[in-house]
Amino acid sequence: MKKIVIGVPLLALTWLVLLAISVNIGDSDSPVAEEVAIEEKDALEKYKFANFEEEEAYQISYTSYSDFESFVNGLYSTWNSLEVEDRYAISSSRDHAQVISSVIPESNHWKMNIETYQMNSQFKRLKETAYKLTSPDIELTKEERATLISWYESQLNDIYIDFRNWE
Repeated sequence: MKKIVIGVPLLALTWLVLLAISVNIGDSDSPVAEEVAIEEKDALEKYKFANFEEEEAYQISYTSYSDFESFVNGLYSTWNSLEVEDRYAISSSRDHAQVISSVIPESNHWKMNIETYQMNSQFKRLKETAYKLTSPDIELTKEERATLISWYESQLNDIYIDFRNWE
């Protein structure tokens, strides 16, 4: 009788523990789990995207440009010195990704000048495009990459033209 009194509750407790474990483990490929993972990734991307001006990784203490004019001219001339094929391959090549990815920290370095020339929105769009092109967390199709590179080139040209018009 003593074995039954102890055994039945112990068996029931074991059954409840196994049930709780099976419910918590569940099928990780379920649509609910995928939606949560996608939402978390989207939230992370939005956070990174919204805060890349404040992120420590996007700050530099030294720039190779002597002034803001040389920075704008350097961005424009470096981009235009590339062959068209290289421009469209640049964001997928780690060797050449520096051309685009340097836009974010360099722009952050020249933030005061950008504000002086009232080019905040233009540089913000350029940095967002550069981020999308170079972020290892964002997977792009060839078509998406080509579209973003065209936008990047157009945004860079607009900045260069507007800067020239200020002079």
